[in-house]
Amino acid sequence: MIKKNKKTFLNKLKELNIGEWKNIYVNPNTLDGTSWELKFYFDNSKKVKKYHGINSYPYNFKKILELLEYK
Repeated sequence: MIKKNKKTFLNKLKELNIGEWKNIYVNPNTLDGTSWELKFYFDNSKKVKKYHGINSYPYNFKKILELLEYK
């Protein structure tokens, strides 16, 4: 795994414009499948921003997986 420093990671995260995402992504045409959840904690975990979905994803979801090095 490639080590990233905090500043580089946060800059790349900012470039993904996650603030444009809807809070919930759902594909109503699928009865069973994959669910996902992404949470951001701010101010020492006092504030949480949560995104989640079931068989539906934001337009740039693959890019965040790459940034997080999720396989």
